[in-house]
Amino acid sequence: MTTAPIMERIITAAPKYPRTVITTTRHKPAEPVPADLLLAKAPVQALSKALKDSEWYARQRLAALKTYQGLAMPNLNDDAWRRTDIRTYKWDQVTLPFPAVKAGKPVPAALLKPLVGRERGGLLVVADGGVVESTLDASLRRNQVVLADFRTAARKHEALLKKYLSKTVPVHDGKFAALAATLADSGLLVYVPKGVKLDLPLHSVAWLTGPAHFSRVVIVIDDGASATVVHETASPEIGPAQTLHAGTVEVVVGKAAHLTFVELQSLGTHAWNFTHERVRVARNGTVDWIFSAVGSHLTKNFSEIDLDVRFNRTGDIW
Repeated sequence: MTTAPIMERIITAAPKYPRTVITTTRHKPAEPVPADLLLAKAPVQALSKALKDSEWYARQRLAALKTYQGLAMPNLNDDAWRRTDIRTYKWDQVTLPFPAVKAGKPVPAALLKPLVGRERGGLLVVADGGVVESTLDASLRRNQVVLADFRTAARKHEALLKKYLSKTVPVHDGKFAALAATLADSGLLVYVPKGVKLDLPLHSVAWLTGPAHFSRVVIVIDDGASATVVHETASPEIGPAQTLHAGTVEVVVGKAAHLTFVELQSLGTHAWNFTHERVRVARNGTVDWIFSAVGSHLTKNFSEIDLDVRFNRTGDIW
């Protein structure tokens, strides 16, 4: 008897692979730290002393500091700042604008040339808060026209600044308006008295080479006067990784007065620039405001024109 071989069927178990889990959730990068710049009283007082403030402006700084400390730093939840993210600026590295021991880069010759023609009524050049050049036509001096940097104006033209400073752009206008008032190291005062008409323009240049600068500009064209004012703010194209400028511009045009205001900004691509600007025009006054901004890494500018008029009971302007 023959027995057939028994056939065995061996079943190999399926190989095991590591389990793979696929999700559609994207990894979110860490959120930047909220922007904040802390200021204390002692450093502000030290800055005031270093800049040789008058007693009046030293008090103004401390009052502005109090306002600054009471305002929140803007963020993306604020309507005016929804598309402006300032969290990536290195706020913890901001230095106060004490006078530099060593001069920065010289002012480019191109900035010193008149924009139109060959003549001008006055020229003021300020580099890092210090006056480099200041000229004013003798006839304008006789007519009591004022063209001065802000630090000089705070000492020599206190009455004018008391009358006009912070009246058009209040310190509480915003966090950076308060910051500029607290740490101001440069700026401009122009005053044209009643009835004085300037045939030649006044030219001002602000050259910024330090890591942080803060400016206050006040221009007043009194009743019946007229003038052309050119103001340029510039910095080197290449500089530190980040620089900061915060400033205010206050312009007052009196009754039946006229101002042509040419404002130019050519900050370097490393500069973060924050400004509050407002022009106030009285009855029958006129202003031509030409603004050109071609520089900076980021500029946040608030610009307004207010008509400073009153109405009688019948609704007519008077």
